[in-house]
Amino acid sequence: MSIPNLVDSDVGNTLDTTIVCTVDVSGSNRYALVLIGQRTLNTVSSVTFGSDDLTELGSIYNDDDSAVHIWRLKQPTVNTGVTVTITFSGSMVESATAWVGSFEDVDQTTPLGSYVSAIEDGVDPHNFTITGDIDDYMVGVINAEYGDPIAITSGNTATELYSHDAGSYHSFFAYKVSTAGDFEFSFDVGTGTHTAYNGVAVKGLSIVNTLDVTTLDKDGEPLNNVECFLFEDNLDKTLTFKESVLSNQSGIASFSVSDTNPNYTVVARRDDDPHIMDVTDFTLQPSEP
Repeated sequence: MSIPNLVDSDVGNTLDTTIVCTVDVSGSNRYALVLIGQRTLNTVSSVTFGSDDLTELGSIYNDDDSAVHIWRLKQPTVNTGVTVTITFSGSMVESATAWVGSFEDVDQTTPLGSYVSAIEDGVDPHNFTITGDIDDYMVGVINAEYGDPIAITSGNTATELYSHDAGSYHSFFAYKVSTAGDFEFSFDVGTGTHTAYNGVAVKGLSIVNTLDVTTLDKDGEPLNNVECFLFEDNLDKTLTFKESVLSNQSGIASFSVSDTNPNYTVVARRDDDPHIMDVTDFTLQPSEP
Protein backbone atom coordinates (compact mmCIF):
# COMPACT_ATOMS: atom_id res chain seq x y z
CA MET A 1 0.00 0.00 0.00
CA SER A 2 1.08 3.57 -0.59
CA ILE A 3 0.96 6.03 2.31
CA PRO A 4 -1.85 8.61 2.01
CA ASN A 5 -0.32 12.07 1.87
CA LEU A 6 -1.84 14.80 4.03
CA VAL A 7 -1.75 17.71 1.59
CA ASP A 8 -3.06 20.39 3.95
CA SER A 9 -5.01 20.79 7.18
CA ASP A 10 -6.54 23.47 9.38
CA VAL A 11 -8.21 23.73 12.78
CA GLY A 12 -10.76 25.95 14.46
CA ASN A 13 -13.03 26.31 17.50
CA THR A 14 -16.14 28.28 18.37
CA LEU A 15 -18.69 29.25 21.00
CA ASP A 16 -21.12 30.09 18.22
CA THR A 17 -22.88 27.82 15.70
CA THR A 18 -20.19 27.55 13.01
CA ILE A 19 -16.50 26.74 12.60
CA VAL A 20 -14.74 27.93 9.43
CA CYS A 21 -11.40 26.50 8.24
CA THR A 22 -9.35 26.92 5.06
CA VAL A 23 -7.31 24.26 3.25
CA ASP A 24 -5.56 23.72 -0.07
CA VAL A 25 -6.66 20.73 -2.15
CA SER A 26 -4.31 19.21 -4.73
CA GLY A 27 -3.07 15.93 -6.15
CA SER A 28 -4.90 12.90 -7.45
CA ASN A 29 -7.00 10.26 -5.70
CA ARG A 30 -8.11 12.85 -3.15
CA TYR A 31 -10.08 12.41 0.06
CA ALA A 32 -11.13 14.83 2.81
CA LEU A 33 -11.95 14.24 6.47
CA VAL A 34 -13.40 16.57 9.09
CA LEU A 35 -13.10 15.53 12.75
CA ILE A 36 -15.18 17.42 15.31
CA GLY A 37 -15.42 17.52 19.10
CA GLN A 38 -18.00 19.36 21.21
CA ARG A 39 -19.66 19.49 24.62
CA THR A 40 -23.42 19.62 23.99
CA LEU A 41 -26.22 17.54 22.51
CA ASN A 42 -26.14 19.76 19.43
CA THR A 43 -26.00 17.91 16.14
CA VAL A 44 -23.73 18.80 13.24
CA SER A 45 -26.25 20.14 10.73
CA SER A 46 -23.89 20.25 7.76
CA VAL A 47 -20.28 20.36 6.64
CA THR A 48 -19.36 22.00 3.33
CA PHE A 49 -16.03 21.82 1.51
CA GLY A 50 -16.21 24.78 -0.86
CA SER A 51 -19.37 24.00 -2.84
CA ASP A 52 -19.29 20.29 -1.95
CA ASP A 53 -21.39 18.73 0.82
CA LEU A 54 -19.74 16.17 3.08
CA THR A 55 -21.35 12.96 4.37
CA GLU A 56 -21.31 11.96 8.02
CA LEU A 57 -19.23 8.86 8.74
CA GLY A 58 -20.24 8.59 12.40
CA SER A 59 -21.03 10.40 15.65
CA ILE A 60 -21.26 9.40 19.31
CA TYR A 61 -22.56 11.29 22.37
CA ASN A 62 -21.71 10.80 26.04
CA ASP A 63 -24.97 12.35 27.25
CA ASP A 64 -24.60 16.16 27.01
CA ASP A 65 -21.02 16.05 28.31
CA SER A 66 -18.96 15.11 25.27
CA ALA A 67 -19.51 14.28 21.61
CA VAL A 68 -17.35 13.56 18.56
CA HIS A 69 -18.12 13.41 14.85
CA ILE A 70 -16.35 12.46 11.61
CA TRP A 71 -17.48 13.68 8.18
CA ARG A 72 -16.00 12.69 4.80
CA LEU A 73 -15.76 13.67 1.13
CA LYS A 74 -14.39 11.68 -1.80
CA GLN A 75 -12.49 13.58 -4.50
CA PRO A 76 -12.87 17.18 -3.26
CA THR A 77 -12.40 19.76 -6.00
CA VAL A 78 -8.80 20.89 -6.53
CA ASN A 79 -8.34 24.48 -5.40
CA THR A 80 -6.34 26.68 -3.05
CA GLY A 81 -7.86 28.33 0.00
CA VAL A 82 -10.97 26.13 0.05
CA THR A 83 -13.42 27.26 2.76
CA VAL A 84 -14.68 24.48 5.00
CA THR A 85 -17.76 25.37 7.07
CA ILE A 86 -19.07 23.24 9.94
CA THR A 87 -22.56 24.21 11.10
CA PHE A 88 -24.15 23.09 14.37
CA SER A 89 -27.81 22.97 15.38
CA GLY A 90 -27.20 25.38 18.26
CA SER A 91 -24.62 27.45 20.10
CA MET A 92 -21.79 25.72 21.92
CA VAL A 93 -21.23 25.24 25.63
CA GLU A 94 -17.61 26.23 26.40
CA SER A 95 -16.41 25.28 22.91
CA ALA A 96 -16.52 23.09 19.82
CA THR A 97 -13.37 22.13 17.93
CA ALA A 98 -12.63 20.80 14.44
CA TRP A 99 -9.69 19.43 12.46
CA VAL A 100 -9.89 19.40 8.65
CA GLY A 101 -7.55 17.33 6.45
CA SER A 102 -7.17 16.99 2.68
CA PHE A 103 -5.38 13.80 1.53
CA GLU A 104 -4.03 12.53 -1.79
CA ASP A 105 -2.97 9.04 -2.95
CA VAL A 106 -6.01 7.49 -1.24
CA ASP A 107 -7.60 4.25 -2.44
CA GLN A 108 -10.83 5.41 -4.09
CA THR A 109 -12.46 1.97 -4.00
CA THR A 110 -11.91 1.40 -0.28
CA PRO A 111 -10.74 4.77 1.09
CA LEU A 112 -11.42 4.05 4.76
CA GLY A 113 -11.03 1.17 7.16
CA SER A 114 -13.43 0.28 9.96
CA TYR A 115 -14.89 3.20 11.91
CA VAL A 116 -14.45 2.95 15.69
CA SER A 117 -16.17 4.91 18.47
CA ALA A 118 -17.02 4.60 22.17
CA ILE A 119 -17.79 6.53 25.36
CA GLU A 120 -16.27 6.04 28.81
CA ASP A 121 -16.48 7.65 32.24
CA GLY A 122 -13.70 7.94 34.80
CA VAL A 123 -11.13 5.95 32.79
CA ASP A 124 -7.48 7.08 32.71
CA PRO A 125 -5.48 6.54 30.59
CA HIS A 126 -8.00 6.21 27.80
CA ASN A 127 -7.05 3.67 25.10
CA PHE A 128 -8.67 2.80 21.79
CA THR A 129 -7.54 0.76 18.80
CA ILE A 130 -7.99 1.57 15.12
CA THR A 131 -7.75 -1.51 12.92
CA GLY A 132 -5.92 -1.27 9.64
CA ASP A 133 -2.95 -2.20 7.50
CA ILE A 134 0.66 -1.12 7.31
CA ASP A 135 0.96 2.43 5.92
CA ASP A 136 -2.65 3.37 6.77
CA TYR A 137 -3.01 6.96 8.03
CA MET A 138 -4.92 6.48 11.28
CA VAL A 139 -6.64 9.52 12.70
CA GLY A 140 -8.85 10.02 15.75
CA VAL A 141 -10.39 12.58 18.11
CA ILE A 142 -10.98 12.25 21.85
CA ASN A 143 -13.17 14.69 23.74
CA ALA A 144 -13.54 15.03 27.53
CA GLU A 145 -15.50 16.95 30.10
CA TYR A 146 -13.53 17.61 33.31
CA GLY A 147 -10.17 16.00 34.00
CA ASP A 148 -6.89 17.46 32.78
CA PRO A 149 -5.81 18.78 29.39
CA ILE A 150 -5.49 15.65 27.22
CA ALA A 151 -2.02 14.39 26.35
CA ILE A 152 -0.58 11.37 24.55
CA THR A 153 0.48 8.76 27.12
CA SER A 154 4.25 8.46 27.52
CA GLY A 155 5.63 5.76 25.24
CA ASN A 156 2.69 5.87 22.82
CA THR A 157 3.86 6.72 19.29
CA ALA A 158 0.83 8.71 18.12
CA THR A 159 1.40 12.33 17.06
CA GLU A 160 -0.70 15.34 18.06
CA LEU A 161 -2.59 17.14 15.29
CA TYR A 162 -4.33 19.72 17.49
CA SER A 163 -5.64 20.21 21.01
CA HIS A 164 -7.95 22.74 22.61
CA ASP A 165 -8.98 23.47 26.21
CA ALA A 166 -11.76 25.79 27.39
CA GLY A 167 -12.91 25.63 31.01
CA SER A 168 -13.81 21.99 31.73
CA TYR A 169 -13.82 21.12 28.00
CA HIS A 170 -10.83 19.30 26.46
CA SER A 171 -10.38 18.09 22.88
CA PHE A 172 -7.44 16.31 21.28
CA PHE A 173 -6.77 15.16 17.69
CA ALA A 174 -4.00 12.67 16.85
CA TYR A 175 -2.70 10.47 14.06
CA LYS A 176 -0.39 7.55 13.41
CA VAL A 177 0.95 6.20 10.11
CA SER A 178 0.76 2.51 10.89
CA THR A 179 3.94 0.44 10.79
CA ALA A 180 2.36 -2.82 11.97
CA GLY A 181 -1.34 -2.87 11.12
CA ASP A 182 -3.70 -2.19 14.05
CA PHE A 183 -2.65 0.65 16.34
CA GLU A 184 -3.71 1.45 19.91
CA PHE A 185 -3.91 5.13 20.81
CA SER A 186 -3.41 5.99 24.48
CA PHE A 187 -4.29 9.33 26.11
CA ASP A 188 -3.91 10.72 29.62
CA VAL A 189 -7.18 12.50 30.46
CA GLY A 190 -7.14 12.83 34.26
CA THR A 191 -9.81 11.74 36.73
CA GLY A 192 -13.57 12.20 36.80
CA THR A 193 -13.92 12.56 33.05
CA HIS A 194 -16.78 11.94 30.66
CA THR A 195 -15.15 11.07 27.34
CA ALA A 196 -16.10 10.22 23.77
CA TYR A 197 -13.82 9.22 20.94
CA ASN A 198 -13.93 8.07 17.34
CA GLY A 199 -11.41 7.35 14.62
CA VAL A 200 -10.76 5.70 11.29
CA ALA A 201 -7.90 4.57 9.03
CA VAL A 202 -7.35 6.31 5.68
CA LYS A 203 -6.12 3.74 3.18
CA GLY A 204 -3.51 4.35 0.49
CA LEU A 205 -3.54 3.13 -3.10
CA SER A 206 -2.68 -0.51 -3.60
CA ILE A 207 0.79 -0.93 -5.08
CA VAL A 208 0.93 -3.72 -7.64
CA ASN A 209 4.38 -5.13 -8.34
CA THR A 210 5.51 -7.64 -10.93
CA LEU A 211 7.86 -10.53 -10.22
CA ASP A 212 9.22 -12.23 -13.35
CA VAL A 213 10.93 -15.63 -13.17
CA THR A 214 12.64 -17.21 -16.21
CA THR A 215 12.51 -20.99 -16.63
CA LEU A 216 15.47 -22.46 -18.56
CA ASP A 217 16.58 -25.94 -19.50
CA LYS A 218 20.05 -27.33 -18.71
CA ASP A 219 21.43 -25.66 -21.82
CA GLY A 220 20.08 -22.26 -20.81
CA GLU A 221 17.23 -22.27 -23.35
CA PRO A 222 13.77 -20.97 -22.36
CA LEU A 223 11.15 -23.52 -21.35
CA ASN A 224 7.48 -22.73 -21.94
CA ASN A 225 4.40 -24.15 -20.22
CA VAL A 226 6.31 -24.75 -17.02
CA GLU A 227 4.02 -24.64 -13.99
CA CYS A 228 5.49 -22.19 -11.46
CA PHE A 229 4.31 -21.86 -7.86
CA LEU A 230 4.98 -18.69 -5.85
CA PHE A 231 5.50 -18.98 -2.10
CA GLU A 232 6.09 -16.21 0.42
CA ASP A 233 8.90 -16.98 2.85
CA ASN A 234 7.65 -16.25 6.38
CA LEU A 235 11.23 -16.32 7.70
CA ASP A 236 10.24 -18.88 10.33
CA LYS A 237 10.96 -22.01 8.26
CA THR A 238 7.47 -21.93 6.76
CA LEU A 239 6.15 -20.86 3.35
CA THR A 240 2.74 -19.49 2.33
CA PHE A 241 1.43 -20.37 -1.12
CA LYS A 242 0.40 -17.29 -3.15
CA GLU A 243 -0.42 -18.35 -6.74
CA SER A 244 0.64 -20.49 -9.72
CA VAL A 245 1.18 -19.52 -13.37
CA LEU A 246 2.57 -21.10 -16.55
CA SER A 247 5.71 -19.75 -18.21
CA ASN A 248 5.21 -18.20 -21.65
CA GLN A 249 7.02 -18.89 -24.96
CA SER A 250 10.01 -16.90 -23.68
CA GLY A 251 10.15 -19.01 -20.53
CA ILE A 252 8.90 -16.15 -18.33
CA ALA A 253 6.40 -16.66 -15.53
CA SER A 254 4.98 -13.35 -14.25
CA PHE A 255 3.49 -12.96 -10.78
CA SER A 256 1.63 -9.92 -9.44
CA VAL A 257 2.25 -9.16 -5.79
CA SER A 258 0.59 -6.33 -3.88
CA ASP A 259 3.28 -5.89 -1.25
CA THR A 260 7.00 -5.13 -1.11
CA ASN A 261 8.09 -8.24 0.77
CA PRO A 262 11.36 -9.33 -0.92
CA ASN A 263 11.26 -12.87 0.47
CA TYR A 264 9.76 -15.24 -2.08
CA THR A 265 10.52 -18.72 -3.37
CA VAL A 266 9.34 -20.17 -6.69
CA VAL A 267 8.94 -23.89 -7.33
CA ALA A 268 8.86 -24.80 -11.04
CA ARG A 269 7.52 -28.13 -12.27
CA ARG A 270 7.41 -29.68 -15.74
CA ASP A 271 6.72 -33.33 -16.51
CA ASP A 272 6.49 -34.00 -12.78
CA ASP A 273 10.15 -32.99 -12.40
CA PRO A 274 10.38 -30.17 -9.79
CA HIS A 275 13.08 -27.49 -9.87
CA ILE A 276 13.51 -24.94 -7.08
CA MET A 277 14.58 -21.40 -7.96
CA ASP A 278 15.31 -19.13 -5.01
CA VAL A 279 14.33 -15.53 -5.81
CA THR A 280 14.84 -14.12 -2.33
CA ASP A 281 15.99 -10.48 -2.28
CA PHE A 282 14.77 -9.78 -5.80
CA THR A 283 13.91 -6.22 -6.79
CA LEU A 284 10.20 -5.66 -7.43
CA GLN A 285 9.28 -3.77 -10.59
CA PRO A 286 6.31 -1.44 -9.96
CA SER A 287 3.45 -1.41 -12.43
CA GLU A 288 0.20 0.52 -12.66
CA PRO A 289 -2.58 -0.64 -10.29
